[in-house]
Amino acid sequence: MKDMTKSIASFICLLLLIPVNAFGAPAKNNSKEDIQNTILRYQAAVSVNGKNPETRLKLGQAYLMKGDLEAAIKELRIAKDLSGSDGTPDFELSRCYLRQRNLNGAISAMKDACKKEPNNAGYHLRLGQVLAWKEQDAEALSEFRQAIKLDPTSGQAHKELGILLGIKGDLQAQLNEELKAAELSPTDAEIQFQLGYAYIGMGKTEEAQKALEKAVSLDPKHARAFHYLAGVLAAQDKFAQAIRSEENALALEPDNAQFKATMKKLRNKSPGSPKR
Repeated sequence: MKDMTKSIASFICLLLLIPVNAFGAPAKNNSKEDIQNTILRYQAAVSVNGKNPETRLKLGQAYLMKGDLEAAIKELRIAKDLSGSDGTPDFELSRCYLRQRNLNGAISAMKDACKKEPNNAGYHLRLGQVLAWKEQDAEALSEFRQAIKLDPTSGQAHKELGILLGIKGDLQAQLNEELKAAELSPTDAEIQFQLGYAYIGMGKTEEAQKALEKAVSLDPKHARAFHYLAGVLAAQDKFAQAIRSEENALALEPDNAQFKATMKKLRNKSPGSPKR
């Protein structure tokens, strides 16, 4: 049974040609004009009272939205010096450093935020994420567990802990955490996606199919979920459905080389399918 589980998971991974779970979320779009107006408003406020930490914080956040990272960091550092025990400027600084791909800076900033607000579960969660990106797995696991201890209802924390446990090779523990995450956040498409991925690792294709189908129903623009779903369907010899799912993935990301390669494999394996 264990060998069969491995073979199912290996088949899906080979077909899909994609790496283990990725962290991160897409950025939101903001009006350039609105952002510039916000900057001008807070610049005027700073000129009146430059020692107001909230004003400095808001100005730094506006610069960050604009993409002016150096100006954002300058304002947020001033806000940090003025804010005392408030960890928000440190959190925002970590966002700046991440945009600069400065993981060490981001980790340092989040550690400062956690020191100032040790009971803030969200800060421990973010610190765990950054540590995981830096592949400091032991520390990341500790932070995710601390986040869960502080907020046991955090589906996001259970999700991130599960991802890292899976990367470490503890597939059953990964599945357990993703199940908890899905129970806590049943309408979160990304959590359903990670649950499906965890089921794939355990060779449970029917369960994986259900989770991934729920993910795409919750978020019809989740290209990776369609992509993984195609692999799960193919593993069950449901090639016509697999091709449709991969077509959905390609419709969302037409230039994705992995999706294209998988579609070619699916068409080659599918009986009666036109070879392209």
